[in-house]
Amino acid sequence: WMVASGLSERVSVAPERLMTHLGLALALFVLLIWTALDAWNGAPRVEERSPWRGWALAFLGAVFFQSLLGALVAGNDAGLVYNDWPLMNGRFFPSDYVGAGIWSTLAHSQAAVQFNHRLIAYAVVIAGIAIAVMAQRDRLLVPHGKQAALAVAVVVSLQAALGVWTLVAAVPISLGVLHQAGAAVLLAAATMFAWRVRRP
Repeated sequence: WMVASGLSERVSVAPERLMTHLGLALALFVLLIWTALDAWNGAPRVEERSPWRGWALAFLGAVFFQSLLGALVAGNDAGLVYNDWPLMNGRFFPSDYVGAGIWSTLAHSQAAVQFNHRLIAYAVVIAGIAIAVMAQRDRLLVPHGKQAALAVAVVVSLQAALGVWTLVAAVPISLGVLHQAGAAVLLAAATMFAWRVRRP
């Protein structure tokens, strides 16, 4: 289905199909990590009913969503335009953000998908660092939970820096691959944190 989209009227796959394909792979990746952690550690004696469960799952969802936006960036070659940072050609909001329609804008506009990816990246970085800071101050959170939160902050910071480097370098293959791998590592760290805060 994804490959077929590049064999008809275009020579590249449809970005939304690439996003769907990646999303399914990442969902399976998360489930495999979660299942492996359950299998390795055994069933919990008590489920931890802390507010961290909701925050951790929300952060995991945000990282997953950001990864899907990254697929749209890759599918539209949007990393090859607006190779300046923090602005986009000297502006915060790109002048050519709006496409022919809503779907065309959100899924096919190079300016739009890159701007959206940047914006959500800022939110994810702030959230990841805030989670780590609050986790270290929480006396009720288990030590492993605090360590997992700290790992999230480190990985999200490195991934953001790598993303900026990749963009301003006009996405060489080596950096592009590293940035995609970094997304998987961040998703794994977020999954481990969400799993860990369930354990007393």
